[in-house]
Amino acid sequence: MRQLLVIFALATLPGCFFLVEDELTDTRGDQHRLTINWTLKQPGGATAPCPPGFQHLLISSTTREQSGQVQTMVPCQTSGTEVVDLYTSGEHRFKMEGDEDTIYGETFSPSYNEVLYITDPTGAVVRARSLPVRLVLDRDMTIDVDVYPDAGFLLYSWELFSGITKSRVHSCEAVAVDEIELRYRLFTFEGQPDAPSKSVRWPCNERHEGYYISDEAVGQGFAPALAPEDYVGSVIAYRNGVEVARDDDVSFNIQTGGALTETEDDMSVEDR
Repeated sequence: MRQLLVIFALATLPGCFFLVEDELTDTRGDQHRLTINWTLKQPGGATAPCPPGFQHLLISSTTREQSGQVQTMVPCQTSGTEVVDLYTSGEHRFKMEGDEDTIYGETFSPSYNEVLYITDPTGAVVRARSLPVRLVLDRDMTIDVDVYPDAGFLLYSWELFSGITKSRVHSCEAVAVDEIELRYRLFTFEGQPDAPSKSVRWPCNERHEGYYISDEAVGQGFAPALAPEDYVGSVIAYRNGVEVARDDDVSFNIQTGGALTETEDDMSVEDR
């Protein structure tokens, strides 16, 4: 195991700062142990091997304030476990080798983002990454993380309009919509048979902390990991199991390596 401490430059991330006073302190404390179980997977859930030439796994533990980042490098395996000890309070003021004139600082809190990267031996070339796991490390914890080397993700958001007033509504309850369904299939050219269709359904007001959602959208949901292809389909709104709105002109593209595609759609909902 190789562990690195990375301090970000002031110009790129908030929370990391330069100090002018000559005071070195270390009040880091309240350390907790995080156990990370990982599995490399294919679309559909079967396990996947490490990609050729990318035989390392970089475990990135970043405080939510992004003032510092602890990185742990381990050999890539289809599945495995790694334990990291992380500070959850205090600050660290220090000098870096070769720069004796500047004092650097970082702060710690229990709020962490955990991301796993499949990389080359240097850690600089990334082949795939996991979706971030957001956690509050207020005790010793165990998390499970899936990494998809040859798949990507869709985060779908939806806006709703009243069929009567034609005005935008700002909640699912305003038009009594309780579920949203996405039906999707691989894109095929005209004259070719349609590919098999799959679907995913979400509560209308579902949201995911830490991910962007526009002020106009009333909900968002993740589709399962998908192969990197072009997709088409339909989005449907339901009220007590009955279809009340539909858009059959949905399309999106999925990239490989655990990449996230974000898209948004709108629908006009029938009167109650």
